[in-house]
Amino acid sequence: MKSESSAPVNARRLEIIDGCIQTFMRYGYKKTSMDDLARSIGLSRQALYLNFSDKATLFKATVGRVIERLREAGQEALGNEAEPIEARLGRAFDEVHGHSVGYDTLDEILETSVQMVGPVFDEFEVTFQADLAKALQVAGVARRWKSPRVTAELLAAQLYAASKGHKHLSSSAEVYRERMRGAIHLVCRSPEQLPSTA
Repeated sequence: MKSESSAPVNARRLEIIDGCIQTFMRYGYKKTSMDDLARSIGLSRQALYLNFSDKATLFKATVGRVIERLREAGQEALGNEAEPIEARLGRAFDEVHGHSVGYDTLDEILETSVQMVGPVFDEFEVTFQADLAKALQVAGVARRWKSPRVTAELLAAQLYAASKGHKHLSSSAEVYRERMRGAIHLVCRSPEQLPSTA
C-alpha cells in the first residue's frame, strides 16, 4: 500500500499545493495552521483534511512542488537560446531566487525542509549550478576570460553565491534584480571589456 506522501498528485491536490505555497512563505512552517492554509485557498478545514491528512504531509508535498517549479523555470530560462546569455541568466536567477526576496521565514522553511524531506534544496542547487555552467559554456563566456583557471563551473558558482547573498541582503525583488544584473554583467565580460580602475 502506498503512503500518502508517495501517492500520485491529482489535479485537485496540485491546485491545493500551489495555493498553499505563498501561505507557507508568508508565515513559515511553524506558524502556519491548517486553518490558515484552508482559508488561503478558499476551502473548509474539513475539505483540506480530505486531501491531506496533516500539515506535515501538505508541507512535504509543497516542498516537492516548489523544487519541481524552480527546476522547470530555471531550465526554461537558460534554454531560450534566442535571448542573449545575460538576459537568460537574469531571468533564470529571478525565477529561482527573485520570488523569495523579502521573506523573513526563508531560513526556517529551509531548515524544516531539511528535517522533513532531506537536502532537496541542496540537491537542486547542484543541478541548477550545472545548468548554469552548461549555458555559460555554450555561450563561450569562460573563453572570454582567456584563463584556464576561469571555467564555466567556477563562473556558475560565483554567480550562484552572489545570488544567494543578494537574495538575503536585498530589500526588494527589484533591488535583487539590479544587483544580479551587475554581477551577471561582470561575469559575462572579459577582463579587457571591464572598466579600468587605473
